[in-house]
Amino acid sequence: FESLIQPLRFDPFWYRPSVVLNNISIRNSVSLEPIIYVASPLIDLRDGKGISFTLGNAEVVNNQSGILLESFGSDGIKYKLNKLYFGDNHIPSGDASMGMLHMDFANSANDIPTIGSLAFERNDASGLPIGLSVSGNSSQSVKLMLFIVLIQSQ
Repeated sequence: FESLIQPLRFDPFWYRPSVVLNNISIRNSVSLEPIIYVASPLIDLRDGKGISFTLGNAEVVNNQSGILLESFGSDGIKYKLNKLYFGDNHIPSGDASMGMLHMDFANSANDIPTIGSLAFERNDASGLPIGLSVSGNSSQSVKLMLFIVLIQSQ
């Protein structure tokens, strides 16, 4: 995905049994909209209609916004994240409290989700370094397998 306003958006009325995004590259997005936005689906997921959402082997380079995932850790969406690289992303007038990968934890989280490897290199919001950020259910936990932050010295 090259120079798009918002390469991937899953609105609140979406449903698929599974989504697999593997071996993707998102580059040069200059919009302040999230480059990947996954909303919490408003459809009824209580009937066992869960969603498997896989994002792996992805590189996010030279963008002005990050990835926003809602309902992280919920029974409805089972996220599988692994081998994600974020490099040289610069949010020009951004708030450093929101990282390049932002996960909004669900209130009804039962499982402790596991995240594979993440790498962050030279990412900033208005000059402040950013990487992973979370919000939502403060009692939620996450297992992170490998987390690498590379900051280039001046």
